[in-house]
Formats: sequence, C-alpha cells, structure tokens
Amino acid sequence: MTEQTQTQLLFYKNVAPLSRDVHKTTVFSPQKKLGFAANTHWVPAACTEFSILARSYPVVFVRHNKDKAETLDAIALLGLTPEHNDYLNADDTWRDDTYIPAFVRRYPFVPATVDETGEKLTVCIDESAPHFKKVDDRDDEHKTLFDGEGTPSPFLQEMVGFLQSFQNDMQRTGEFIRQVQGYDLLVERNIEMGRKAGPKFVLADVFVVDENKLNTLSGDKLADLAQNGALGWIYAHLLSLNNLALLFNQREKQVEKA
Repeated sequence: MTEQTQTQLLFYKNVAPLSRDVHKTTVFSPQKKLGFAANTHWVPAACTEFSILARSYPVVFVRHNKDKAETLDAIALLGLTPEHNDYLNADDTWRDDTYIPAFVRRYPFVPATVDETGEKLTVCIDESAPHFKKVDDRDDEHKTLFDGEGTPSPFLQEMVGFLQSFQNDMQRTGEFIRQVQGYDLLVERNIEMGRKAGPKFVLADVFVVDENKLNTLSGDKLADLAQNGALGWIYAHLLSLNNLALLFNQREKQVEKA
C-alpha cells in the first residue's frame, strides 16, 4: 500500500486490502454515528466541494511537506480546538442539515495506489471499523461486498467509483493550488478572533487568497482561472471564511460549558 501521507489516513486504525477471499463473508452495515471523526479539527477538502463546504465550514490552505518539497493542502476546519470536532453532536451524529465532507463519507474505505504510476487502484478498509460485520451478525440495512462468486456487489462497485472520483478530485485540487500559487494569490495569515472584552483566539499559519491581488490580476489570468473552474473555487473559499466567526462562537459555548 503506497497511499503516502498520514493526512490520508486520518481515522484509520487497522488498514488492510479488501480481498474477495478474506472478506467474502463480510458485510457492510451503515452507521449513523461518526465518532471516528471526533478527534480531528480538520479534514482534507477537494476543490470540487468548496461551494457546498462554504455553507458550513471555513476552507483554508495549510503547509504540507510532501517528498521534501513544501506544498499546500486545502482543508475544511471542523473546529478551532486541536483534536476536537465541533460538528459532532453529543451522540456522535453529525450536526443536522450540515454537509458531511467527502473525506469523512468515504470512511471506512480508502484507495491505495499499487504501482509507480499511481494509475492502478486497489481498495483498502479499516478492519476495526464497526461498519463491517460477518454475515451471521448482519442487520436489516447491511450491504454485501461480494456475491457468491466473488464478484464485487453493486454497492462495492459504487463505493469504488466514489473513491476513484474523490481521488481524481484531490489530484485536481493539487493542480488548482499550484495554479493559484503560480499567480501569487495565496498569502500566509494569522487570523485573530475574539470580542472587545474577553480572550482572543489566533488561527496561525494558514494561507488564504489575497483579494487585493485577485482584483489586480490581468484579464488573461482571470479568464484562465474562470475557464477551468478555479475562479469559482476561489470565491467559494473566500466566502467560507465567514464561517470562522461561527466556529469561534461554538468554541466559546464549549468553554462556557466546561
């Protein structure tokens, strides 16, 4: 398995390749409780979901050292307190009427490239996830992974398609970030939040699009950004920053309860 970064394996504890021989008697049982995501305050975000993420989450960019070359990743912030997800209710269900990021929805499945080109895709699972049960322990909502002949079930085929699509979207996100960096639009900021009276909170070492630089881009560069969808993703990112105030208010409520 060569999915290379720890980022991609948030939540996962016991990752193993999905095998028609090993898992032929395993079924998948959907779970409403998402407690596996309780101990993270951010998840990777795909540019193709920026517009819907912007309704509920701040989307920012952070440093990531990949192959010794500094790059930036897009993330959706789930909270301002490290290792605490403010979008989970007390019963580990996700907050009502809030979009669940694709990175969360793909759990407990994860794609892994198995050749140097990264073109061949295999599927791994977190075998410790409560989603997986033996046939004898299945419930009414269970979904089979393989049929009696070892052929992937329609559910598994759909999941593989989702994993492939998300992986493609993440590659596209990397291209988008490189394009925005190439136009020198990203600036590093320490974002301070708080009230006139009371403690302040600083969100440090994040990158955001500089609106002044965006507004002074040449027409050719703006057209280039618009042509491949990047301009829309930029505006979605900028709009999403309004959600920082919502997260700060949520954090204050948590502190008051403590």
